[in-house]
Amino acid sequence: MAESKNSIVTHGLSGKVGDLLVFRQRNGKTVVSKVPEDSTGELSDKQKTYSNSVS
Repeated sequence: MAESKNSIVTHGLSGKVGDLLVFRQRNGKTVVSKVPEDSTGELSDKQKTYSNSVS
C-alpha cells in the first residue's frame, strides 16, 4: 500500500481505477492499494443468517 503526501493530483481522490488500483482516504491521507480480491470461501452459518435477515 502506498501513501500520497501533499500531491495536487491525488488530493482527496477516492475510488477504483480499472481493475488495478483503489484510492482511499485514511486519516486525512490518500492511500493507494491494489483492488481487493473477491472472497472465495464458504459463508459461516452466522454470516448466512445475517445476510438473509438484511435482504
